[in-house]
Amino acid sequence: MTKGLAPVTLRHLDPEGEVLAIDPSRWVKQYQEVQGYPLMEVDMETRRVIRVVGGRPRVLNRPLPHDTSLLDSALAHIETYVESVGACEAQALDPQYAMTSIYEALLFFLAAPFAHERMKVMRSAFGPSKSKGPKSLYIYGATNNGKSSLAKFALKLLAGQHVKPLTNDDYKKDRLLAAANMGGVFPAVFDDVLSLSKDAWVGGVFKGYWEASWRETCSQPALIFTCNRPSVPDWAKSRVHRLDFDVVFADNAANSVRLADLLEEENPVFGWFAERYLDALAELKPGVESRSVESLAKLDDELA
Repeated sequence: MTKGLAPVTLRHLDPEGEVLAIDPSRWVKQYQEVQGYPLMEVDMETRRVIRVVGGRPRVLNRPLPHDTSLLDSALAHIETYVESVGACEAQALDPQYAMTSIYEALLFFLAAPFAHERMKVMRSAFGPSKSKGPKSLYIYGATNNGKSSLAKFALKLLAGQHVKPLTNDDYKKDRLLAAANMGGVFPAVFDDVLSLSKDAWVGGVFKGYWEASWRETCSQPALIFTCNRPSVPDWAKSRVHRLDFDVVFADNAANSVRLADLLEEENPVFGWFAERYLDALAELKPGVESRSVESLAKLDDELA
């Protein structure tokens, strides 16, 4: 963390130099340069999901609109993307399965900013016995099967702007440690990684990402990976949720234009999703310590 903060100016607030402050605008800029994605936080006390835009906080969550046509339009946009399996000359053994996988992946992305809050609930309910934390998403598929396109589409839904996924070169020990120590809940998405355990260092950090690195007072982002390799290390099988993208899209100009149009369209669905998710989290928290074995088992399923 110290290395990441090096260029940020710290100033003393008292003669003894015991209290330090960070220039907020410079901190946000440095955060985005180090992490490679926007600064987002979830505040359960005020029930807000906040993303910093241009150095200023912006509240993202909002109630469902009274004008249902707005909701219909947003959902139609997502449905058009999911149904691109049939519209883009894609080859799939089971088109329905392929579309289900895409939809499930999008839901995972939308829920990803709440992983840290889910971890709080898990620790409160189960203590250290649930140390592995929320599962990371692992999307497997061959070349030209839409993994990278889905990452770009989903990140646009979350951020409201184009965000480039991280790469295999970014998947290294220092980047994972920065994600765990610098705060923020915007998911760290690594596209086209060669392997979850490409070296002993990065594998070790990922293995202990929630167990060893997590602190309740420092928010921590969910991890998402796309990969061409079907197998995952044995230690990762209980730490990732794997989705297989069994589809291949035709690589042609028409599909490129169709994808570009979908990526340019604005969609406010995350704000509505976040509002409902905050409600769900709030319902999980009260009286966790006094729950019965049956209700704890149900809670475990809800947080899985």
